[in-house]
Amino acid sequence: MKRKKAVGIKKVRRKAAARKQPAKKRQCGKEENVQHFSNRQMEAIFNVVREVAGEDTIPIVRILLKKRSISEYDIANMIKRDINQTRNLLYALHKSNLVYSIRKKDKIKGWYIYYWSFDGQRVFELYKKINERRVQHTKSLIEREDGNCFFACPNHCIRLDFEQAMNFNFKCPECGSLMEREDNTKKVESLKKDLLELSKQCKRLGL
Repeated sequence: MKRKKAVGIKKVRRKAAARKQPAKKRQCGKEENVQHFSNRQMEAIFNVVREVAGEDTIPIVRILLKKRSISEYDIANMIKRDINQTRNLLYALHKSNLVYSIRKKDKIKGWYIYYWSFDGQRVFELYKKINERRVQHTKSLIEREDGNCFFACPNHCIRLDFEQAMNFNFKCPECGSLMEREDNTKKVESLKKDLLELSKQCKRLGL
């Protein structure tokens, strides 16, 4: 009986000790807080970043996709650039609202340090806008090709619509060769394929 009581007392003490232990704080920047993307989404993200902020910002985005709230000094060390260069790249991303920051005061040094994160929602909003612009541009090109007759220089100097070619008496203004009427059927077909692909891209990403 004494042995059973002793075991019971130990179990009660363990439970009490477990209750007394403070809960571990959730640290900002853990990978569990990071949104995960498919390979197709990652490709779309990098395409947007290249277009609006440049190729040099890609290494920073790769880092921020893996972890949130990273100090600008840690980022500089990771991409092997000085702090001013790193800040300029971060500002280029921030200009399009692809990244955001929080400011914390360093308890030892006394100055403020910025901690940066990537905005996964904003990047797809931007992707959709860019895609819509490309759709409209492609549609306007198709309308122009369908609604005009074009003439091209046999030496590939220049391509003009009917009115422009008529103003030059159907002679190339650069080399003087007689311009030939162009069959733009394949060009129109190619543009229509591009338009269809642009429409599919957003659907594949669920946008």
